[in-house]
Amino acid sequence: MYAVVTTGGRQYRVSPGDTIDVEKLTGAVGDTVALTNVQLVGQGAEVTIGAPAVAGVRVEAQITAQKRGKKKSLSSSTGGAKVIVASKGIANP
Repeated sequence: MYAVVTTGGRQYRVSPGDTIDVEKLTGAVGDTVALTNVQLVGQGAEVTIGAPAVAGVRVEAQITAQKRGKKKSLSSSTGGAKVIVASKGIANP
C-alpha cells in the first residue's frame, strides 16, 4: 500500500515504515500527526485518485526529529552601484 500526500507545498509518495524529510510540523518529537491532504491511494493494481483529495483518508505519521536547515542569505548586489531614486529622476551618488 502507498499514498501520495501533500504537505508544505510538496508531494511525497509514502508507504508504511517510510521515513521522509518534510518542512517543520507543529508538534514535539514523538508526537503523532495526521496528514489529511492525501492525493492518491494505491494497493496493488487498485488506485484511488482524489479530486483534489481522497475523501475520508489520512496518513498517520510520527515526528522523529525537528531540525533546522542551513541558513540562507537574502542579500543581493547590483554590481556595486548604488542608485537613489529622487523625485526628479534617478541619481548615482
